[in-house]
Amino acid sequence: MTSTGISKIIKAMAANGSPAPEFETDDDQPYFLIRLPVHEKAAAWAEGLESTEHAADHVTDHVTDHVTDHVGRLLVALDGEMSRADLMAALEIKHRVHFSDTYLRPALTSGLVEMTHPDKPMSVLQRYRLTEAGKRWAANHTTP
Repeated sequence: MTSTGISKIIKAMAANGSPAPEFETDDDQPYFLIRLPVHEKAAAWAEGLESTEHAADHVTDHVTDHVTDHVGRLLVALDGEMSRADLMAALEIKHRVHFSDTYLRPALTSGLVEMTHPDKPMSVLQRYRLTEAGKRWAANHTTP
């Protein structure tokens, strides 16, 4: 089997400081199972921090050394409030799905970037801006 994406998963998990994935199969090898352990900071976040904003800041404060190069580039490029198209142009990226999967979604999920209209994610008026945690990261990094 080729092009399974497993090597990308392994690299991404190593880059963000997550525990290594675990692989399991049976003797006949008709299947394999991959366990992707939760990053310890994400687990702490999920277990008890009260507000989403506080939780994102808490996790970000401890995991910012693990911001991927792609997300770092986005954070440095993000100036004020910008549309998806403006961000893609600033980063010289043409493929929308690649941009969403590799840059924007991880930045949003990590709490470093937020939507201006979170209740309408598909709005033509949607813009993106740095959160306080994103601003702190960007202030300390001119390049990822």
